Amino acid sequence: MQEEVLTTVTDFVQNTSYLTWDTLVVIGFVTLICAYGYTIGKDFVVPLLVSVYIAGFIILFVSQTSWLIRLIEADEGISSTIIFLAIFLITFFILKTNGFFEPYIVPTGFELGTISLGISGFVLVIIGSFMSPDIIASFSPAIRFLFIGDVQETVWALVPLGTLLLIRGDT
Repeated sequence: MQEEVLTTVTDFVQNTSYLTWDTLVVIGFVTLICAYGYTIGKDFVVPLLVSVYIAGFIILFVSQTSWLIRLIEADEGISSTIIFLAIFLITFFILKTNGFFEPYIVPTGFELGTISLGISGFVLVIIGSFMSPDIIASFSPAIRFLFIGDVQETVWALVPLGTLLLIRGDT
C-alpha cells in the first residue's frame, strides 16, 4: 500500500505538466495572503485591500514614479514590482496604525477567505501587468487565462470591492 502511494506521488511530482513554476508561485502567493488574512491580519484586511488599491493606482497612473523604477538596475517589470510592493507596505503600515478603519466590520470565516482570494488575485493581476511579453509568454495557459488581459484586470479589480459589498461580518 505504501509503495503504491509513493509511486503515485512520485509520478505526480515528476510530471511537470501538472504544476508549472508559475502555478506554484501563484498557489504559494494565494496561500500566503489567505494565511495572513486568517491569522494576524483579520482585523487589518480592509486596510490591506485599500493599500493594494492605492499602491496599484500610484504605480500605474502617477507618472512621477517612473524615476523610482529607473533607480533599480533590473528588468522594468521587476523594478515596477519592487516599487509597487514598497508603496504598498508603506501605505499599509500608515493605514494600519492611524486607526482610520477602526469602526469597520471584521470579516470572519468564509468571508475572510473570499476577500483574501480577491486581494491576492488583484495583486497578481497588478504584478502581471508589469511583466514583459517574453515573461508572460513563459506562463502556463491557465495562469495567462486567469490573470493576464484586460478582462482579467477588470474582473480582479472589482472582485475585492464586490466581496466587501457582500460581507456582513462581525461588528
